[in-house]
Amino acid sequence: MSTTENGSQLRHRYQFSGVFFITADSDCNTSKKRFTDLFYDYVNPYRLEDDDGINISYVVLKDTDSRETEGPEMSYTANVIVQYHSSHRPFPLRELSALEAKLKRKVEALNKQMEDMKQTYLIERNRQKRAYREVYAANEKLIKTNLSLRKKIGDLYERSAGSILDDCPVCYEGITPQQLTIKNCSHSICQTCSSRCIICPECREPY
Repeated sequence: MSTTENGSQLRHRYQFSGVFFITADSDCNTSKKRFTDLFYDYVNPYRLEDDDGINISYVVLKDTDSRETEGPEMSYTANVIVQYHSSHRPFPLRELSALEAKLKRKVEALNKQMEDMKQTYLIERNRQKRAYREVYAANEKLIKTNLSLRKKIGDLYERSAGSILDDCPVCYEGITPQQLTIKNCSHSICQTCSSRCIICPECREPY
C-alpha cells in the first residue's frame, strides 16, 4: 500500500505485510530478537541519510508476530515500511534470475518482432497507396480517352447522319445525332432507351 500523498514527490512511503522464515542457529535460536537483528543486518547497509543525518531511505519492521512451524524454522509475520528517496533504494537490487533473464530476452524478441511487423505494415501500406494512385491515374486517363473517342464518334455520326442513321437496338428507331448515346462498351443506343436500361442490349455489359 502506498502512503505517499503525491506520486511526484521525491520521497515515497510504502507499507506491506510479509511472512518471513528464520532457520534456527547452532543454539536453536529462532527468537524474535534474532529475526529482527538478521533483518536489520540485511537492510541497514542500504540506508541513506541526508546532510543533517536524518534517514531519508530506510526499511523498518512493525507489529511482528511469530508462529511455530514444523522443523528447525520459525515464521514471523510483520508489517514492513519502506520509505525511500527517488534517487536511492534502501534495499539491494538483486540480479535477474535465469528465468527472468529468459523472459526478458523473450519480451525483447517480441518487441523487435512487433517493430519489424510495424515496419513491414508501413512499407506495404505505402506500396498499396502508390498502387492505388497509379490505378486511379490510369483510370482517369482511360476515362478521358474514352470520352474523347466517344466525342469523335459522335462528330463523325453527326456529319454522316444525312445519309443513314443507326437503329436503336431497343426501340429500332433511327438514332438522331441529338439522341445518340455511346456507352463504355462502344455500342450506341438512343438517349430515351438508355435511361431505361442498366445493361447493354447488345453485349449485356453493365452500364
